[in-house]
Amino acid sequence: MPISEHQLICNGKYEILRLLGEGGQSRVWLAREVKRGLEVAIKEPLPVLSPVEREELEMRYQRELRLSGRIFKLEVPNVVRVLTVDDHEGEMLLVMEYCAGGSLEDRLKRGPLPVDEAVRIALEVLAALHVAHEKLGIVHRDIKPSNVLFTEDGHAKLADFGLAQTGESGRSMGASQAHPGTPGYKSPEQERTLGYLNPASDLYALGCVLFEMVTGKMYQRVRPGTKASSLCADTPGWLDAALEKALQEDVWERYETAEEMARALGAEVREAGAARIAAEARVVEEKRQEQARPEQEERRKAEAADGTAEEGIRRKAVEAGVPEAMKTTDDVSEGEMVLESVPRVVQTKPRFRSPLTVVGPLLVLAGFGISFSGYFYVSLSALVLGLVLLLAARLSRPKSGSTNGEDGDAKGDRARRYWTWIAVGGAIWVIGWVVDWSFGGNVEWAIGWAIVGVIGGVAAIWRLNKERG
Repeated sequence: MPISEHQLICNGKYEILRLLGEGGQSRVWLAREVKRGLEVAIKEPLPVLSPVEREELEMRYQRELRLSGRIFKLEVPNVVRVLTVDDHEGEMLLVMEYCAGGSLEDRLKRGPLPVDEAVRIALEVLAALHVAHEKLGIVHRDIKPSNVLFTEDGHAKLADFGLAQTGESGRSMGASQAHPGTPGYKSPEQERTLGYLNPASDLYALGCVLFEMVTGKMYQRVRPGTKASSLCADTPGWLDAALEKALQEDVWERYETAEEMARALGAEVREAGAARIAAEARVVEEKRQEQARPEQEERRKAEAADGTAEEGIRRKAVEAGVPEAMKTTDDVSEGEMVLESVPRVVQTKPRFRSPLTVVGPLLVLAGFGISFSGYFYVSLSALVLGLVLLLAARLSRPKSGSTNGEDGDAKGDRARRYWTWIAVGGAIWVIGWVVDWSFGGNVEWAIGWAIVGVIGGVAAIWRLNKERG
């Protein structure tokens, strides 16, 4: 007796909830396992099958259960798990994991998918095929949209290994039976040859599915070699190239393994994704700068009003009598003023605290005292005074980049004042005293010229200070 909705089957083990879909040989029901409350999918053979067809279908159920157990041991996440086979009134049923997201066939009824989503689904199917091909030696032979199911969160899973070619299939080059499969998705060798298929056959079928996901049209119903971009303008060139390789008529011109095809698709997806992310980041940054611009303008106005902008600082510095205003520079990226130095007060009339202010006059008076002994001491005085002048000039020379409380310019001004005092005063005394002595001068005249020299040096310093403000 055929199964119907709200029926309890298998001795009350399962409650039928609703019909999920129907194929050429079976229909699939959504059921609830009563004991655990677990939702499962139950596949039931159609009543119209002949005894031979029914027997073949039951053999497929048994094969799928065995393969599912082997795959489950490898913890493959992208394969629909077969839980068990059960019996209802003499009819064998296949109990499977329920995928609440429906099938790819259902999705394609609403139209083609975005390229990113189509490639993601293909990559998840390739992950299942990689394990089946490389670790179990299985060729699925029935890759099609109705065998790609989705979990509730949208991940793709490959279903129905009932037609899979295994090592126990017993095929040879002389086999008389054609390969099973679904027309429109069979590879050329699956259609035309009888011997063992290799993994490239499944990759051709997946290429057909990927083409259909992107364009909404079955590949084998369009002209061979048609590019997906000619039917869907959004198809990128790299996907055209990947499909061209997967859909080659010659099996040896296709991708050899699922891993190779996945690597090609994944690399292109990552590159395209990185370019898209970079473009989106540029747009976000431009918007951020645009939104920040009014705030920056308001900040500049506030700084100018508060006297913290450059012009305000200079104005306040001038009002305070500071000759050198604060230096600022514009930070172009943020539009903010950055301080490069702090205000500093420079003495316009430095106080002379150098030892030269005392040593200079003492040396002048010492030379005067030595001159009482005669012409020899006159010459000695002049020589000593000359050496002292040279030493004073040397010691008072400003050092570039000095940091001892004054910069080079300030020390240079002080040195020039010392030099002027000693040079002018000393020169007046030496020249006046020597000339006077030559004409028979005496001690009083020598003292007088020394006083005149000191006064002349002071007068020269006063004049220099006045010129420099």
